[in-house]
Parts: sequence; C-alpha cells; structure tokens
Amino acid sequence: MLKGAKVLTSTWSTKKKANVTHHARVLARGYEWIEGIHYDGAFIATPVTNGMSIRIIMVLALMANWARKIVDVKGAFLRGEFKDRAVRPFYLKVPEGCEGFYLKNVFLMLLRMIYGLCEAAMAFLKEMLKAFKSMKFECSTADPCMYYKWTAAGFLIV
Repeated sequence: MLKGAKVLTSTWSTKKKANVTHHARVLARGYEWIEGIHYDGAFIATPVTNGMSIRIIMVLALMANWARKIVDVKGAFLRGEFKDRAVRPFYLKVPEGCEGFYLKNVFLMLLRMIYGLCEAAMAFLKEMLKAFKSMKFECSTADPCMYYKWTAAGFLIV
C-alpha cells in the first residue's frame, strides 16, 4: 500500500426483497471521513430535480398522450470514478466476514466509487452528464436537472 493512500472501512447491507430474493452489498463508512482531509466538501452536493418540473412534465404527458417510462439506474453510485485516484489511491479493508478469503494485511484497491462514499453521488452525476453530452441532450434553462432533445421519434425529456 502506498503512503498517503485513503483506507476505508466497510459494512454489509442485506435486504430481503418483495420477490423473496436477497440483496447484499458492501458499503463504505463514509461517515468516518473528515472533510478537507479525506474528501473535498465541494464535491458532495448534487442538484435535485424541482418537484414542480416533474408535475408540469407529467401534466403535459397526460394532455399530449406522451409515452412515459420511469427508469432506475442499477448500481448508479458504482459508476462514478475517483477524481484524484491517480494521485492518492483508495483502499478498502477486507470486509468483516471475508477475511478468510484473503491473505493477512491485504487491502482492496477501489477502482470505482462504492455506496457510502461522500463523493459517490457527484461522481455519478458527472458520468451521467458526460453521457447526456455524448447523446447531444440539452440542459433545460428552467431546471438544471432536466435534459431534452428532439429525435426522429419526437421530443425526449429526461
């Protein structure tokens, strides 16, 4: 492990879903971090869609009989990248219960964000904005969280 690297501890989150499947994931203990030392406080807040924008779009969709679809990005916070990983890599202590699968004194190097990190939401937002830009979406002047574009099939709002 490199000197000055960020070492994270983690915890497990498990849940039994309505369809009787089980869901488990490892969460970083981001609450242990200290602002200014472990993360930059300017990179943790992300914008949220205005509730009025959602209501207006839903009313327009009903009035114009637009097709509507609600989507969920699976593993959204796992898609972001560290902004300074090349300078200071992030390591995770082996999660409790998994120590038997690794040699002693082993740390896991994180290549992408994981749930629980203070910067995960902002990192995902940056990835999403890159995708919108590559697909030529335009940002709404009324709501910075709303993107739109004209396609051969019609008007698309995200």
